[in-house]
Amino acid sequence: MSLLKRHKEKQDELKAIVGKAWKHPNFVFTTEIGEYINYGSINDKLKALLEENGLPILTVHALRHTNASLMINSGVDIKAVSAQLGHCNISITADTYGHIFDAYKARIAQSVEDKLL
Repeated sequence: MSLLKRHKEKQDELKAIVGKAWKHPNFVFTTEIGEYINYGSINDKLKALLEENGLPILTVHALRHTNASLMINSGVDIKAVSAQLGHCNISITADTYGHIFDAYKARIAQSVEDKLL
C-alpha cells in the first residue's frame, strides 16, 4: 500500500502543477499530464516501480487476476466480482475464474464435513 500511496502523492503533485488541463482525474496510471496511457506503458511503469522498491515483477493483468481470486476466495458474490472487474455478464467471470470457484466450493464442502464429524 505504501507504494501506491507514494504514487498517488506524486500524481497529486503533478495534478497541482497541470491544474485543469489534467485529462483523467480518476485514473491510477496516466502520463505526466493526466492523459490515457496504453496497456504496455502501464506495465512498464509498474515494472519500474516494483524494481525500484525491490518487489517481485508482475503485470497489471496479474494484479487483476489476483484481485479477482482474492474476492472469490473471500466469498464475494460472483455478481459483485463481475461488476468490479467490469465484465458485461457473470458468465465471463465464471468462465474465466471457474477453477477458483471449484476450489472454493471444495473448501466449503470440507468445512461442512469437518463440522459434522
